[in-house]
Amino acid sequence: MSTCPSCEAELRPEWKFCIKCGTPVVPGAIRPERLETPVAKRIALYAPLVFSIACFSLAAIVIAWLAINVWF
Repeated sequence: MSTCPSCEAELRPEWKFCIKCGTPVVPGAIRPERLETPVAKRIALYAPLVFSIACFSLAAIVIAWLAINVWF
């Protein structure tokens, strides 16, 4: 299957229009499926960990700010 160049919905070869956004499907304009590269797999693997560390760091900064400016 291919994807729509506008909204990236899945397209069947026999369709003339995207069923999600209505974009006309031109055979040369359809992008092939995204390829999974080693870098993309690594990013997908570590993204939740990085997000968790960022959230924890932000919470620590907020607590430190409250401790300095409000509680004391």
